Order: sequence, then C-alpha cells, then structure tokens
Amino acid sequence: MKVLLLLLLFPALALASSDKIFDDYETYYASLPNRMFQGEAIKLSTFFLEGTRALTYRWEGLVDGHKHTILVRQGDDSDELFVDNHSFKSKQVKVVPGEEDSASIQLTGQAFDPVVYFASGWACLQWPEPMFARKFSLVYLVQLPKTSKKVKQRAPIWLLPGRFTSCAGIRMKSGQIKFDRIEFRSLKGHDGAVGVSFSEYTIKGGKFMRTNRPRRNATFVEPDDVYQFKFDK
Repeated sequence: MKVLLLLLLFPALALASSDKIFDDYETYYASLPNRMFQGEAIKLSTFFLEGTRALTYRWEGLVDGHKHTILVRQGDDSDELFVDNHSFKSKQVKVVPGEEDSASIQLTGQAFDPVVYFASGWACLQWPEPMFARKFSLVYLVQLPKTSKKVKQRAPIWLLPGRFTSCAGIRMKSGQIKFDRIEFRSLKGHDGAVGVSFSEYTIKGGKFMRTNRPRRNATFVEPDDVYQFKFDK
C-alpha cells in the first residue's frame, strides 16, 4: 500500500523504476509531468540583411492570442537577441557551474532548423548544433518582460546544459523551474559510455542549483546507441 501511494504521488518515480525503453530523449521528456512548453515548435526563417552578410533569424506571429517576435542577428563578437522587441546581451547569460566558457549568445551559423517555444511569461529557443548530430543543442530560456516598454534591469537568459537538452524537458511546478542535466557515465572495464545520469536542477536566487532529488542513472540498450535507454532499478 505504501509503495502504491508513493507511485501515485510521484509519477516520475514510477517512470524511473520501470522497464520502459525510451527510443530518444524527446520521448522521455514528453512523458514528464508539469512541462512548461507543450505547444508546437515554431521554426525561424533564415535570411541575410540587405546589403550585408549578417545572418539573421526571425519569426513573428500569434501564440494563444498573444503577439510575439523573435529576432537573432549576427554580431561581431556575439549575436544580438530580441524577444518581443526587448534586447538581450551575452552578459545576461547564466550557465550551470562548470560551463562558464559558454556564457554568451552565439547562435548564427551554429544550427539547422532552429525553433522557438512560448509559454505564459516565457520563451525557449532551441538551436541544434549540426556538428554533434542530435547530441547537443543550445537551449536558451528567456523570461518575457511584463511590459512592452524598455526596462533598465534586464532579466537574465538561462543557457541550459547542452547534452541531449530540450525545451520540452523544462518543467514548472509550484512556480519553480526544473530541468535535467544529462552526463555520460562509464564503468570500469567498459570502453566508452554505458549510459547517462540525470541530475535535476532548478533556478533559485538568480543561479542554477541542484535540487535534493537523487541522481538517476540510465543504461543504453545497445552499446553504440546513445539515444535508446532505460532507467536502472
């Protein structure tokens, strides 16, 4: 009876303890509760500014009755990002500990099929990196300003860890954002990674922080396939 009650209260715990095989990480993310971004991915258009060689991505339209605009423009040292006409700079980028070197906006020329998602008060930009197939993406989480006027104190941009990350994996529960940081794991006597570990992070006090949820391990079904996995019991 106690086990049944735990599984009802914590559906993700039931998922982690099952023998379910996930064919990719997007399938795993789709199974999670409290996902922030459940709408369709919106593809950005790519073009060059007239008279220049500056690569630009843009989209404008309605989502749930609200007008939104995304513009990413190639810059000299870093790219310029505009969300709903508010500009965001590289100095606003926040990263998890250990990934400080990636704290910038470097998007143009880095991806194929870049997409954006919207949720109430938030936008998420997902930039797959072509050099790494589906293993890495640049995922920027942006809190949308509540006013259309320019603000002096700009909100930070949250750059999520890149390995197998996705906007679809970001959760919101009781006003708290959560996501998984995925890392390869190896075993002595085995060549290469045997699986991945999932560490849950949140945003608190303007910083990324580990939650108190235990790290979960998953093992690859086939040694050479890093996308198909099942959680360890």
